[in-house]
Amino acid sequence: MYDALRDAFCEKPADGWPKNLVPSDVGLGPYDYPPMRRLAQTSWDFSKGMQGWYRNPYGTAYMKTVDGAMRFFRTGGGVKPAIRTRVQPFEAATFKTFTERMRVTPSARLPAKGGERMKLL
Repeated sequence: MYDALRDAFCEKPADGWPKNLVPSDVGLGPYDYPPMRRLAQTSWDFSKGMQGWYRNPYGTAYMKTVDGAMRFFRTGGGVKPAIRTRVQPFEAATFKTFTERMRVTPSARLPAKGGERMKLL
């Protein structure tokens, strides 16, 4: 694949392309990740920390719990904050409704402009 990209976008050197290496060629890896932890719970009170929630690295500066509430802060500008969790897979067809309750308290420094929305992905 590297050679195809090089051929398409670069001028081939007179002595040819450098050798393609992978981490194991230089004594590194393998880079196996542990299995993703999936939570069996369906509600959170945040009295004992983040309980499996984590930040998306783009747009959410940091997260913490304070007085039983999750708080997260944007990194600024036009970046939209995102938070995530993993739950046990479930058969969506067995449910007729889905309820998400969230209170958003804007910063005193950056008051809300209206139209706040939440997108579930």
